[in-house]
Amino acid sequence: MKNKIMLSLFVLVIMGLSSLSAYGAGITDFPNLKISFVSQTPDPVEPGSIVELRWTVENIGSGGAEDVQIEFLPQYPFTLYSGEAIQDLGTINGRQTGAKGVVVLYKVRVDQDAVEGTNEVELRYKRNTQPWNVLEPFDINIQTIDATLAVTSVKVEPETIIPGKSGKITIELKNLADSLLKDVTTKLDLSSSTLPLAPLNSVTEKKIKMIRAGETVKQEYEVTSLATAESQIFKVPLELSFYDHLGNNYNKSDIIGVKVGDVPDLSYFLDSTDVYKAGSSGDVSVKFVNKGVTDVKFLNVVLKPTDDYKILSSEEEYLGNVDSDDYETADYKIYVQSGAPKELKLDMEITYSDANNNQYAMEIEPVLKLYDDKEAVMVGLTQKSNKVGTLITIVIVVVGIIAYRKWKKRKKK
Repeated sequence: MKNKIMLSLFVLVIMGLSSLSAYGAGITDFPNLKISFVSQTPDPVEPGSIVELRWTVENIGSGGAEDVQIEFLPQYPFTLYSGEAIQDLGTINGRQTGAKGVVVLYKVRVDQDAVEGTNEVELRYKRNTQPWNVLEPFDINIQTIDATLAVTSVKVEPETIIPGKSGKITIELKNLADSLLKDVTTKLDLSSSTLPLAPLNSVTEKKIKMIRAGETVKQEYEVTSLATAESQIFKVPLELSFYDHLGNNYNKSDIIGVKVGDVPDLSYFLDSTDVYKAGSSGDVSVKFVNKGVTDVKFLNVVLKPTDDYKILSSEEEYLGNVDSDDYETADYKIYVQSGAPKELKLDMEITYSDANNNQYAMEIEPVLKLYDDKEAVMVGLTQKSNKVGTLITIVIVVVGIIAYRKWKKRKKK
């Protein structure tokens, strides 16, 4: 009896194990699809660009998955660029995982007005005649690759800063990115010893809290030029620093030009002459004095003939450079016609450039004063003529000679 009971228990155990084994085999024979996001190219993608999105479809179950389909669900800012939204993957065998998994590729266009940051895309899948399963959204990174802050204009008032005087520099900045820029810093680097500029009533570094997409802002700097500054265009480094809305930092360097100088103060006058009367010839010298702070270059002087005088030398004199607080002279030989006015105007044309190569041309008329004989004696230019005294002396001498001869004849008699 006891043996029969033991045998019955053994049969029951074997039957139970067989049932469990059959049940376990039934479970593991089911397919189990796993869909994973692999990559986006490029990452990040710019608004208005095309992005390639890749997923892998794996079967981590032991049973095969037949007639597998996967579908891309377009939603703003993404639209399908090429291919079909639904892709047929066929049968994915059991344990088809890792490198054996099926790669799914979608080429997607990003709307040009897309907001930068993380945006979501959705997929759904199914197998056989089962209903669609919508997957959890996948994150796609959208961002302008290089946030761009452009210097659109630089204005210096006055256009040329006079040495020792002040001016204002206005810098116009524009946000060319699709999203705002934050903590914008602008800095004029005036630290170089070769720059004769210094900040006035302000610092060289200024900040702007934010600049919205497409917005234009201005930064103003007051500067003063050193009194000893040379006249030329100086290159001033401009440094920009800013953050995009995702916290990425950007640094940019640029150069702006600041012109330092002044309009030349060139004066002239008749320096010397030995021509004092009409109907005579001689030399005249015209002196050109640079009384300004900027140098004069390429000074050229032309004396033009008129009805009142003739030019006996070259009409043109090239004097070249005239430094600040220096002078040059132009020398001519002329003949003054009879009947010329007492204040004879010399018709001259001068051309020159300043230190910044701005060109100038002027018509000038230095005055040559002429005198008659009486006026020349009065001002000490000539000695007074004594014709009467000379005539009397001659008469006396002649009379004396005649009287002497008569006396000598009488003496002989």
